[in-house]
Amino acid sequence: MSRDDDSALRWNPCGLGLAPQNRLPDGNCSRWCGDSRRQWRWDPRSGRRESDGRTTNGTISILLGTGGGAFGTQTLITIPGATLPSTPSAVVVGNFGTDVNADIAVTDSANNDVAILRGNGNGTFAAPVTYPTGKTPVALITGNFNAGGIWDLAVVNQTDNAVSILLGRGDGTFAPKTDYPVDVAPAAITTADFNGNGILDLAVANHGNSSGIGGNTVSVLMGNGDGTFKSKTGLCHRKWTRRDHNGGFQC
Repeated sequence: MSRDDDSALRWNPCGLGLAPQNRLPDGNCSRWCGDSRRQWRWDPRSGRRESDGRTTNGTISILLGTGGGAFGTQTLITIPGATLPSTPSAVVVGNFGTDVNADIAVTDSANNDVAILRGNGNGTFAAPVTYPTGKTPVALITGNFNAGGIWDLAVVNQTDNAVSILLGRGDGTFAPKTDYPVDVAPAAITTADFNGNGILDLAVANHGNSSGIGGNTVSVLMGNGDGTFKSKTGLCHRKWTRRDHNGGFQC
């Protein structure tokens, strides 16, 4: 989906993704759904894919589902900026505490932090609490990276060319970040068990600089199972050209 696409997305409770639905007005282009009113449990063995929720007015929009794929009127939540006006750049939903309420994590690319909004279980959220990340966080994902049954965060820092890991403490708070280098200008992240050992790994797509250096690659960080990761290994991204209809790997 494009940055300016304001299509609403319907939550698939089976964890199989999000389905485009009718357009709804929101603050700009924030978009990610979870069940913020009903209490439910997450499976920390599998990661949730992040959504690009970039906005320009420092808010995220909460649209409560009314059933049948429809949504109510938006409620705006302001993400306060520590130094500069906030620029929410990505959002993910998870259960970061000991309750079963949906919580929200939002990266702020202007202030280099991630805001945690604890859910109250009725569609409202507590005031944001922020944690430092690297420079220009643009994407994030949540998963159980240390086999503790607690949700952790992985944040993509585009200017630092690194991923920050913030391990959850289980009470809605997070430990200070640990950074892992990736290639130039990382832009997206996903998590899965890539080698079948029951441990979540990370894959980061790298855009590269304006000259194309360091881009069209995927940096893979293999998990150690204790919340740490091995050094990156690089994969070339399949790049399509008019002359190569089958695609060719280019780095």
